[in-house]
Amino acid sequence: MVVDDHPVVRLGLAAIVNAQPDMTVVAEAGSGEAAVQWFHQRQPDLVLMDLRLPAMNQNVPALSPSPLTTAMRTSLRRWKPGRRPTC
Repeated sequence: MVVDDHPVVRLGLAAIVNAQPDMTVVAEAGSGEAAVQWFHQRQPDLVLMDLRLPAMNQNVPALSPSPLTTAMRTSLRRWKPGRRPTC
């Protein structure tokens, strides 16, 4: 499951995961509330979630039926004007 409030990031991560021969994205969510609902419906083995997702901090425990269920990623650092972005 991929959880991010930015659709482009969510679609990009889903494309990378779906390109793997042994992985499939079973759900995508753009909010914490939707993530909790999809999680309980689909019971994914792995959750890729934006740590800075608005209003999600209180809902993270709701995604934990097993200790190996959730993996999190952090957002990229903020771009500063005058600085060339890198990737």
